[in-house]
Amino acid sequence: MEYDRATIVTLVFTAICIGSAIYVSWAAVNYLSLYPALGQIEQVTPYQVDNATFVQSPRGSTIAIDVTVTNPTTYSGLGLARVSLTLYFFNDTNSSDTIFYNPISLNASQPVGAPLGPNSADTVKLQVQLSPAQTSQLIDFNNTHQGQIMASVMLRVDLSTFLEPVTGTVIYTRTQDVPLDP
Repeated sequence: MEYDRATIVTLVFTAICIGSAIYVSWAAVNYLSLYPALGQIEQVTPYQVDNATFVQSPRGSTIAIDVTVTNPTTYSGLGLARVSLTLYFFNDTNSSDTIFYNPISLNASQPVGAPLGPNSADTVKLQVQLSPAQTSQLIDFNNTHQGQIMASVMLRVDLSTFLEPVTGTVIYTRTQDVPLDP
C-alpha cells in the first residue's frame, strides 16, 4: 500500500489538529478551575508550620522551622514561589512575656520556585540565624520559663500562577503558635 505525498501531508496535518484541539481543551478546563482552586485554598488554609526547633552548633545557633504547603485542589497550574516568616517567642503560661517581639522580630525567607501539583504537598525548611547575643537571650528565656516556650509565627506563602507576570504572586498569610523544641 503506497500513499502519495498529498495523502501523507493531509494525515499528518489532521493528526496535529486533533492533538492541538485536545491540548487547547485541556488547557481551557485547567484555566477555568484556577479561581475556584484559589478560593478553596483560601477556605482550607493548607499551609502550616509543622515545628520550630532551637538548634545549637559550633557554627552558630538557628531556629529550624518546617513549613508544609499543600495543594488540596485538582488544579495543576500552581507553583510555590516563596515562603517567608516572622517570629517571636512567648511564655506558654503568660503570652505577654515575650522575647524578640517587634521591632526586633526574627525573620526568614526562602524562594522555592517549584510546581505544586494537584493534591500534593511540599515541605520547606527555613533557618533563622541567631547572633550570639540572641542565642544567649533565648537560652536565658528558656531556662527562666522551664521550657514552656511558644513560637508565634507569622507565615507568608506566595503561590505563582500563569498570571504572575500580570498580577504578581497570590499571597496567603497566617499566624500560628507552635511549641519551641529544644
